[in-house]
Amino acid sequence: MRDIELKNKEVFIPAELGDDLNISENDDIGFKVIKDGIIIKFHEKRDSLRDMIGIVEALEPTNAVDLKRKGQRGEY
Repeated sequence: MRDIELKNKEVFIPAELGDDLNISENDDIGFKVIKDGIIIKFHEKRDSLRDMIGIVEALEPTNAVDLKRKGQRGEY
């Protein structure tokens, strides 16, 4: 069995271990240090709003400042 590697602050998990644990490249990995070792949690990465920027295009040109002002006034 191969070890988990750390290079340039990136974690590399061997393919066979990833397959056994059903982990994909897009999953987030959380680490928690405890008294007796480390707890590793895997969870599917969810898209954030930042990931979605640029996916949809507006039908007509917009002005971000005007949109923000209208939103603050409750016009939407």
